Amino acid sequence: MADESSTDLTIFEQRFTPAALFAPGAREPLLAHIKSTVLAEVFDSTTPEGRKRIISRAMDVTKTKTAIDAARKALVADAKARTSKIDAEGRLWWDELEAFAKAVRQPVTDFEQREKDRIQAHEVALDAIKNLDDFGNRPPATAEVAAKLAAARAVDTTGFEEFTTIAAGAKTEVIERLEALYANGIRADEDRAELERLRVEKIERERADREADIARWAAEQERRTADEALAAAKRREDEAEARAAQAEQQRHDAIAKAERDRLAAESEATRREAESAERERQKIAAEQREAAEETARREADTKHKAPINRAIVAALVSLGLTETMAKAVVTALARGAIPHTKIGY
Repeated sequence: MADESSTDLTIFEQRFTPAALFAPGAREPLLAHIKSTVLAEVFDSTTPEGRKRIISRAMDVTKTKTAIDAARKALVADAKARTSKIDAEGRLWWDELEAFAKAVRQPVTDFEQREKDRIQAHEVALDAIKNLDDFGNRPPATAEVAAKLAAARAVDTTGFEEFTTIAAGAKTEVIERLEALYANGIRADEDRAELERLRVEKIERERADREADIARWAAEQERRTADEALAAAKRREDEAEARAAQAEQQRHDAIAKAERDRLAAESEATRREAESAERERQKIAAEQREAAEETARREADTKHKAPINRAIVAALVSLGLTETMAKAVVTALARGAIPHTKIGY
C-alpha cells in the first residue's frame, strides 16, 4: 500500500516519485502489479478471518487510490502556480509592448485621423453643393430658385484640394439644374401674368359691348316711342295716353330684360373663367407632378448607383489603391472619362 509519510509513494512494495508515477506508460504495469499482488492471495469469504482479509486488501487498494489522487492534485496545483506566473509575466509583456507599439505608431495614427477628418469635411461640403437644388417635396417659388442659384454661383471650389475637379463638376451641374428650374419658373410666371391680362381684357371688352348694346336698344326704343306718339296725336286723347303708358311699360320691360340678359351673360363669363382657371390649375399641377417624378427618378438613380460605387471602391482598395484613389477612379468611370470602360448599373 502507499507510504504517506513523504512526497514519494510506496505502492505495494514499489517506490515512486509523483512525477514518475504520472509519466506516460507508468500506469499500465503498476496497475497490473497491484491486481496481481492482491489476486495472488486466496480469500475465503465463508470465514470471519477470510472476510476481514478481503476487507483489509480492499482498503489497501482504496488507500492507494487516495494517495495517488492526492499526488495528482499536488502536481496539478504546482503546475497551475507555474502557469499563472508565466501568464502574468506574459500579460505584462503584451500590455507594455502593445502600449509602446501604439506610442511609436501614434504620429501615423494622428496623420491618418487628420486625413480622415479632412476628407470627410470635403465630402460634407460636396454634399452641400450637390443638394443646393433640393427644395423638398414641394415646387419652389421663382424667388427661392433665384436665391439658390445665386448661392450656387458664389460657391468657392478652390479649397477642395484633390477634390477640386469633383467640386467644380458638382457646382456646374447644380448651377445647370437651377438655371433650368429658374427659366421654367420665369416662363410659368409670365404665362400666368399673360393669362390674367387676357382675362381682364376680355371682361372689360364684354362689359363695354353690353353697355353699347343697351344704349343702342334704348335709343331705338325711344325713337319708336316718339314716332308712335306723333301718330297717336291724331287719335283721341285717352287712346294716346294708353299707348304712351303701354310704350313706357314696354321700355321698362325691355330694360329689365336687358338687365337679366346682362346678369346671365356675366354668369356665363364667370363660369367660363372658372373653367379656364381650373384647366390652368390642372396644367400647373401636372407640370409639378412631372417635376416631382423627375426628381424622384434622379434620387432613385442616385440610391441605386451608390451601393454599386461603394462596392467598386471596396474592391479597388482591396487591390491596393487608397480609398481616395479608388473613389477618384469610380468618379472617372461614372463620368465616362476612362475610354473603353463603363460601370454596369
